[in-house]
Amino acid sequence: MGELIKTVGRLHIGNDDFDIEVNEGTTGNGYNDIHIQNKKFRVSIPENEFLQMGAAVLLARKQLHLLKGIDERKDK
Repeated sequence: MGELIKTVGRLHIGNDDFDIEVNEGTTGNGYNDIHIQNKKFRVSIPENEFLQMGAAVLLARKQLHLLKGIDERKDK
């Protein structure tokens, strides 16, 4: 595991909280690793894949709001 660079924030899913951390990459591909973890669970994702996943989630949210007629400006 690479060294911790910084903790980005926290994520709450269901009854669990997760820390989101940026760590030095260990694969030699030039990307940092993103760890989503708590005491029971940890997943390590290369930074470039994490950014793609995040973009997909944001796009899905926007599409859902368009389908349901939800004004995104009022949803924040």
